[in-house]
Amino acid sequence: MKLATIISIFSVLTILPAMVLAGDKPPQDGKPLSEIVKSLEEQGFKQISEIEFDDGKWEVDVYKDNQKRELEVDPSSGEILSDKLDD
Repeated sequence: MKLATIISIFSVLTILPAMVLAGDKPPQDGKPLSEIVKSLEEQGFKQISEIEFDDGKWEVDVYKDNQKRELEVDPSSGEILSDKLDD
């Protein structure tokens, strides 16, 4: 198992309890968060620092090309809906 995969799984497991407390829940038929994280990493997004489910979508703080980005990701398809530079 690659180190990046292990780190991703660990990150997801440490973030999930906080998401449960937040109140919003992803749809039951949505993609597993682990698949979404893997897909983002395959697209070059690294160093995920925060993941939160809010307003019906995943909000992900991540780095790409040494720039901090804020992503909004569709929970059902895993498609990136928004990709903005984070100040």
